[in-house]
Amino acid sequence: MTILLSITFMLGGIMTCMENKALVIVDVQNDFMSWGSLPVDGAEHVIPKINELQDQYSHIIITQDWHPEDHSSFKTTWPVHCVANTKGAECVDELDTHKAQLIVRKGFRQHIDSYSAFYENDHTTTTGLHGYLQQLGITDLDFVGVAYDYCVAWSATDAAKLGYNVTVIKNACASIGSVEEATDKMRQMGIIVNE
Repeated sequence: MTILLSITFMLGGIMTCMENKALVIVDVQNDFMSWGSLPVDGAEHVIPKINELQDQYSHIIITQDWHPEDHSSFKTTWPVHCVANTKGAECVDELDTHKAQLIVRKGFRQHIDSYSAFYENDHTTTTGLHGYLQQLGITDLDFVGVAYDYCVAWSATDAAKLGYNVTVIKNACASIGSVEEATDKMRQMGIIVNE
C-alpha cells in the first residue's frame, strides 16, 4: 500500500511539473530553410527532433516571423523574408503544428523588428505571450527552433528576465552565426543549454 501511494504521489508531481512547462517552437518557417530567402544552415534537419519532443509537453507555442512586404529590416539588415500571408512565412509542412495551442506572430509592425517571442526589438512593445503564459500558470519554458543565435536566444533571454526557468535544447536548433557566443551569453543569464 505504501509503495502504491508513493508511486501515485510521484506521478502526481511529475504531471504537475509538466503542466507548468511549455515548449516554444521558434520560427520553423519556409524562408529559413535551405530553399528559402534567408536560409539557416541545417534548419530542416532539426524538424524531426522538434516533432519528437512535442510528445513530452501539454503546452506548445509556435512563433512566426510575420513581416509586411516593406518592413524596415529589409532595407538595412536582412533580405526580404517571411512576408505575411506568403509561402515563405508559413511553417514548414514537415513540422507537426496540430498540437500547438498558440501561434505568436511577430515583426508585423513596419518600423520595428522582432526577434523575441516576448518583445519587439524596442524592448517595450509586447507580443502578449507573457500574459498568456501567466494565465496558464507556466513557470518553465523550453525553446527550440531557428535561429539559435537570434530569435531563440532573444526569446530565451527575455523569458529568463521575466522570471521563467528556461532551457534551450541546442540539438533542436539551427544557427546563423556563432553558437559558442550565443551559448555563453545565455548561460550567463542562468539559462540551461542542453547539448
